Amino acid sequence: MTQEHQHPDYKYVLALIQNEHEMIQEIYRLFFPKIKRLITRNSGSHEDAKDIFQEALLAVYDQAKRSDFRISCPFDAYLYSVCRNLWLSQLRKRKKQGVTVKDTEQSVETKDALILAEETTTNQSKRKLFIEMFDKLGESCQAILSRNWKGLSIKLISEELGISYGYARKKKSECVARLTQLVQKHPEYHRLRLT
Repeated sequence: MTQEHQHPDYKYVLALIQNEHEMIQEIYRLFFPKIKRLITRNSGSHEDAKDIFQEALLAVYDQAKRSDFRISCPFDAYLYSVCRNLWLSQLRKRKKQGVTVKDTEQSVETKDALILAEETTTNQSKRKLFIEMFDKLGESCQAILSRNWKGLSIKLISEELGISYGYARKKKSECVARLTQLVQKHPEYHRLRLT
């Protein structure tokens, strides 16, 4: 999507994509204090706030790499919503019953920001689940699948790993099936699939 069809705050997203150090520092300076207040006033520490902020920026970066990504709201509202969703998820994992987050800021959250934040955090959760299950595969599966996802053909993979072409094809199929099974058996899978 071209920049002219984006919200003016797309400059912050672009800074993340292009790894513009000065603009990223500005993101921290402008937006981290509000996130820190949100987290520390809702059972979190300064370290939790830093971790959530980093995770949110990574989630925004991953989402922004999609060709259909469009930000139609202020970056502040979007980032705040992503952080809020990530922190709620973290609190749920810590087994705090009846988790709610008290908003401490007069946020400019809009419907667009909430929808985009939900999509971003869901995609981030799916990515984390996938990586977690991929890490449970054996080394040979990881070697074959990671090379294949980087665009290498099965023929090149078999040569690189010193295995037969037929074995590499069969093993890839088994590995994909195993990974699919691991992902589908995880308790988070059904919740994420519905979103």
